[in-house]
Order: sequence, then structure tokens, then C-alpha cells
Amino acid sequence: MRWGIATYALTHVARYVPGNIFHYAGRQAVGMAAGLSARSLARASLLELALVAMAGALLSLLALPLVFPLLMGYAWIAFVVLLLGSAIWVVYRTLGRALTSAFMLYLLYLSLSGTTFLVVVLVHAPHDAEAGHYWIALCAAYVAAWLIGMLTPGAPAGLGVREIVILFLLQGSMDAATLLFAVLATRVIAIGADTAAWVVGCALRRNTLPPEINR
Repeated sequence: MRWGIATYALTHVARYVPGNIFHYAGRQAVGMAAGLSARSLARASLLELALVAMAGALLSLLALPLVFPLLMGYAWIAFVVLLLGSAIWVVYRTLGRALTSAFMLYLLYLSLSGTTFLVVVLVHAPHDAEAGHYWIALCAAYVAAWLIGMLTPGAPAGLGVREIVILFLLQGSMDAATLLFAVLATRVIAIGADTAAWVVGCALRRNTLPPEINR
């Protein structure tokens, strides 16, 4: 597991290379160089992409009230929570416990990412973010923008795409200066986090062998 975490952290920064696929290619290359099965590595990347996209899509549903105000309220939130529970059950029944844990970690990661965006908005201009269910929609808007940026071919780490989607979803919901600051600050935070993960990956990678070699 330590080798896998280190390899993921080291290669993840390659998503900033134009093309938005080189972090996956990097993991494939590093794994094959270590003697791991090309098929297993490719399957792992496909499963990662599918699970994180599913997690992002489900959480993004919570942003729909920003486009369709009639959905704004706790009934819609409860419906999405029900869908999330159903999705977790389906993943468990079809893919097993380990991948269910991974799926739930993706949900946690994306939820924390959206919360980071919310915190930036609240710190900069607390009067621009109403309390309650609007906070949830605000977090989900960031997740939706992240998902579209991730799935857009060619955009390095969703650069530009993510910011445009956030501006589209929230342009009528808060002051333009606050929104622009939150978008740029969150991007800087994301780059800093990826850089920190790369440093940690370098430290973990030292004297660590891939699973098959350890055996």
C-alpha cells in the first residue's frame, strides 16, 4: 500500500501537463517498470476514473438548485443522500468491500474539496453565503466544476474549465469580486496540496518496493 500511495502522489502532478491524461499514463509506466501487470494497472485506472466520476456526479446533483431554484430545500438534499446510499450499496454488491471503501473515500475527498471552497467564500465575504441548504449547493457547485474539468480532454487539471463552470453556476448568487477571489484562491490551494502530496510521495518512495517484489 505504501508503494501505491507514493506512486499515486508522485504521478498525480502530471495532470497539470496539457492533455489531462499523463497522470494515468505515468502510473501505468511506473507500475510496468516495476514489473506489475499492464492489464491490472489499466483496470485500476479505469476503476478509479469510473468511481470518482460517479462520486462527483452524485454530489453534483446537490448543485442543481442553483439552476432550478424550485429544488432548493432539504427534500432534494434527502433525495440525493438516498441516491448516495443506494450507490454505495450497488458498488459493494458488484465490486466488493475494498472498492466500496475507495468509493467512500472519493466521496469524502470531494466533499472536503467543496467545503474548502465554501470556507474561502465565508472567510472573504461571509455576507455573500446564506446559511443552510445554500451552503450545500455552494459546495456541490465546486464539485460539479471539478468533475467537468476532470472529464474535459486537454485541460490540464481542468484549468480554465473548472473556473468557467463555477462562474457560470454562481455568477448570480454572490458578488463578482468574492466569486473571483474564491475561484483563484481555491486553485492555489489545490496546487499547493498537490505539491505537498508530491513531496510526501518522494519521501515514501525511498526504499519502498512494489507489492510483487516485496513478496
